Amino acid sequence: MIYHPDRNPDDPQAAAKFIMISKAYECLTNEDARENCQKYGNPEGSNSFNVGIALPSFLVRKENQVRVMGVIFLILVIVIPAMLIYWNSNMNKFDEFGMLKTNYLRLYE
Repeated sequence: MIYHPDRNPDDPQAAAKFIMISKAYECLTNEDARENCQKYGNPEGSNSFNVGIALPSFLVRKENQVRVMGVIFLILVIVIPAMLIYWNSNMNKFDEFGMLKTNYLRLYE
């Protein structure tokens, strides 16, 4: 009752202490809460938040690791730069109006 938030409205530390005391009391009186305290250090259980990504099973199999990494490497190091080089070389063939430079020279010579 000493640290109850209603008795100490001006003390923000009292609310935090009261919560800790309540959790400790729950660990001492409830068998499930005691097991959770011993396992996780918290009477509510594991507070971890797990995030997963849904991937096809062949991507995450151990025996396919080298192949998957090889394909990713090829895409990042060879395919994407090759596409950018090809796109850039084609962009140099056109003028600012979108007309082929060779056609422009033929028309206006």
